[in-house]
Amino acid sequence: MLQLVLVVALVFAVGIAVFAVQNTAPVEVAFLVWRAQGVAASVLVLVAAALGAGTALLLGTAREVQLRWRLRALEAVVPTQDPAEAKVAVGV
Repeated sequence: MLQLVLVVALVFAVGIAVFAVQNTAPVEVAFLVWRAQGVAASVLVLVAAALGAGTALLLGTAREVQLRWRLRALEAVVPTQDPAEAKVAVGV
């Protein structure tokens, strides 16, 4: 499964790189009150991809930490209680 995810990510990254290289024309960008003129479309694509990857990394890390905390709580409860009490303590 991990290899499939890595292959898909690699194909996506190559696609973004090819798109960025082919679209170097300057464009005007407006976002809320921020405006920029003469920014290459490739720069916008790469920045958007980097922001998306950073967001995914932060959300994935937060989920990983949450799951580790839950696992530690379960490991602390299980040895001291029977299985029925463990389910009630964790909220399952």
